[in-house]
Amino acid sequence: MPKLTIEVDLSDHLLHAYQREAERRGKKVEELVEKLVTELVREMEREINDPEVLMS
Repeated sequence: MPKLTIEVDLSDHLLHAYQREAERRGKKVEELVEKLVTELVREMEREINDPEVLMS
């Protein structure tokens, strides 16, 4: 599966929240943001493939 490199602008508040969560999980902030973006893309793909969504 192809990968894209993206940049995300986060507010200071959100960045600090991600930093705290990343530290708590022993992960990098980038890993948490990448997971979030991946989940959003998958959700969009499911919606596109859902006939009920296409009909609305």
